Amino acid sequence: MKKLLKLSAFVVLSLFMFQSCSEDESKDAISNYSVFEAEEAELGIIVGETSGTRTVTVLNSSVASSDRVFNIIVDTDATTADPANYDVASSVTIPAGESTGTFEVTSTNANLGLELHLKIEPQEGWFIGKDIKLNIVDICADGTEKVTVDIVFDGYATESDWNITDSNGTVVMEVTGYATNVETDIQSACLAHGDYTFTINDSYGDGLSYPENGEYKVLVNGNQVVIGGGNFGSSASHNFTVGN
Repeated sequence: MKKLLKLSAFVVLSLFMFQSCSEDESKDAISNYSVFEAEEAELGIIVGETSGTRTVTVLNSSVASSDRVFNIIVDTDATTADPANYDVASSVTIPAGESTGTFEVTSTNANLGLELHLKIEPQEGWFIGKDIKLNIVDICADGTEKVTVDIVFDGYATESDWNITDSNGTVVMEVTGYATNVETDIQSACLAHGDYTFTINDSYGDGLSYPENGEYKVLVNGNQVVIGGGNFGSSASHNFTVGN
């Protein structure tokens, strides 16, 4: 009986010690933790410029009395951007008395449409959050918005042309003609806030209707503001507004 009591006491003590260790590890995980500001973000390059820079933030779960430095690593297996056309800071510093630090990432417009994946290098006794994926995209300068014209042709793209004019009648976007066998076209530009008119013309006079119905759309920052297609005759016009 005494042996059984001693064995039971040992088991209880062992379970208590295991639980205490687990709780200590959980507390360490909470106090020793670093993570990027987000799992996905954009590195924007203003249309017309050759490169762009994004400031990336790293957050710590605690504040230290001295600076803490973390190495930043490019995940080359996941990254599609050309390393010759981007620059990533090798480390980030979390200053003493603060819980965040920042570093800069720069890319040229040769990487537009591609991705850059970054990691925080692990440190002993320190828990690291998920990687960050930076999508390299073109953006518009302040006071302008991205306007996109998206056309699916009917089979005779050579008959079509289109333009966008501002409130003064000045042409700000246009395509004056298409080659044979062009099936689709997407054109984008940054336009200032204001009122505009989109006009599409068809030299044969049957719009986008033969041998199959085509379609055209105008989008502002990805939001559709104009849509049409089919047989609109020789011409169709639509007014829309960019900005407020």
